[in-house]
Amino acid sequence: MKVHNYNIQKYPFKILLEDLLECKLEKIHEKFKVSSEEIVSKVYEYFRINEDFKSIWKSFCGDVIKEILEDTKIIVQQLPSVKIIPSKEKLTEPDENNEWVQFGGKIIEQGGSKFNCHSDGEAPFFHPSWETNFWIPMIDVDNDNTMYVMDDNNQLKPCLLKYGQVLEANLNTYQHGAKTFNNSKNSRVSLDCRGLAHRKYDTNKLSDTIIKSKNIDFQQSEYFSVGQYYMEV
Repeated sequence: MKVHNYNIQKYPFKILLEDLLECKLEKIHEKFKVSSEEIVSKVYEYFRINEDFKSIWKSFCGDVIKEILEDTKIIVQQLPSVKIIPSKEKLTEPDENNEWVQFGGKIIEQGGSKFNCHSDGEAPFFHPSWETNFWIPMIDVDNDNTMYVMDDNNQLKPCLLKYGQVLEANLNTYQHGAKTFNNSKNSRVSLDCRGLAHRKYDTNKLSDTIIKSKNIDFQQSEYFSVGQYYMEV
């Protein structure tokens, strides 16, 4: 795993999201008394229809992600994914009904905490092995709200990045996820995407395996294609 810096003035993702949601991202749990998935839907709709955001995202991929992948032509997600891990600071005690559990995840216990984890290559995601992951937190994260990644000793380790940094990692086979109960005073909002050098893109490595996206079934070979999931930059 490697950590890279980028220019937040040129790529002000946090400001754009705060303008959209009309609140500080760290305190999103104070404004929205709804599940994080409802907020995520609002953000995704913005990603899809806002031409300014799409232009900034493509520029970010063309400058930052392309430099990391060290290629003159890359293939990358058309739009980023977003994760919101709401703070539970107003709850007096952890309760399993308030735990954050992601679709497709499994619970791993370590050091008295529970983590909701997955790897991208496993069911039901079936991401191609050629992908490199990029994790882009929108806040300065802490031990309670950050992403954890399993190391070679089967220990989950926190990724303690600041806003303006990008984590480059292979999360196709490594388990990763967040604590099911975020008792940080701050909610965590993060973007993530996957990309690869154009020379590594080989559709012959895709199969007819069925994946599910937004409750719709796709063949892996159909879904992970340029124009569907990816774009060329």
